[in-house]
Amino acid sequence: MTKIAIVGLGVMGAALARQLKVSREINITGIDTDQATLDQAQADGIIDTASRTLTTAIDTPFDLIILATPPHIIIDQLKALAAFKITTLIMDLGSLKTDIINAAQDLPHFVGGHPMVGTDHAGYTWHRSVSYCDKTFFLSGKPNDIAMVQRLLAPLEAQFQTVTPQLHDARVTYTSDLPHILADALVLTVMELGDAPSLQPFVGGGFRDTTRIAQANPSMWTDIYHHNATAVSDAIRLLHAKLTYLEGLTQQAETTELTTILEKIKTFRGDLL
Repeated sequence: MTKIAIVGLGVMGAALARQLKVSREINITGIDTDQATLDQAQADGIIDTASRTLTTAIDTPFDLIILATPPHIIIDQLKALAAFKITTLIMDLGSLKTDIINAAQDLPHFVGGHPMVGTDHAGYTWHRSVSYCDKTFFLSGKPNDIAMVQRLLAPLEAQFQTVTPQLHDARVTYTSDLPHILADALVLTVMELGDAPSLQPFVGGGFRDTTRIAQANPSMWTDIYHHNATAVSDAIRLLHAKLTYLEGLTQQAETTELTTILEKIKTFRGDLL
C-alpha cells in the first residue's frame, strides 16, 4: 500500500487527493490546520486519515509528502522538515520553483512540482472544479526522484514534463504572473470610473473574460508577486513597451501596420492555444 501525505487541502491539494483515490492501492493522509476541512474530506472519502500538524509527516513513514500550501508556507515547511533531517521524498505544488528549490537544498529527496491547473477559486469547496488529467505538470529535481513522483502520481493521468527551475520561472512569469497582474490592473483602472453597480450595464464579455483571474485568491497572489518581484517587474516593463507600441499604431492615419500586427497576434494566439 502506497502512503501519501498531502499538506494543505485547499482546491489543488483536495483535487489531488480526490484523483489519487481512484487507486485502491493509495492511502492518503490529509494534513490541514482547519478541522472542518479535514472532517469534510474524510466524509467525502478523499482522504483516509487526518491530522492538523506537520509533525505527522515527520513521524510517519510515507512514500511521498506533497506540500500544497502557498509559497511562503511551503518554504517554512521545507525548512522545518530539513531540520528534522527527514529522508522521505517530498514535493510541492507551488507556482514558483527557484526560491522553493533553494529552500529544499538540505533535503536529500525533493521534487519541485507545478501543475498547470490554476483556478480563480480557492478552498476545499471548489476542489471538483480542478482536474489534473491531461494537464501539464512541471517537475524539477533529480532524475530518480522525478521518476518516483511520476510513478506514484500516475493515477492523475497528467502530462509530466521535466524543466529546470530557472526556465520554469522565466516562462511562467509571462504566461501566468503577468496575465494576473494585467487583470488586476484592468480592474483597478475601471474602478476609477465609478462604483460597481453604476458600471454593470456597460460590462461585456471582453471585460468579463479578461478579468476572470482577478477573482483569484488575493493572499496567494500577494505571495507570488512578492517572491517573484524582480521577474514580474521585468515583464511589466516589456508589457508597457508593447502597450506603447500599440498605442502608437492606433494614432497613425495609415492602418496597414496595425492590421498586420493584429493578424500576427491572432495567429500566434491560435497556435499557442
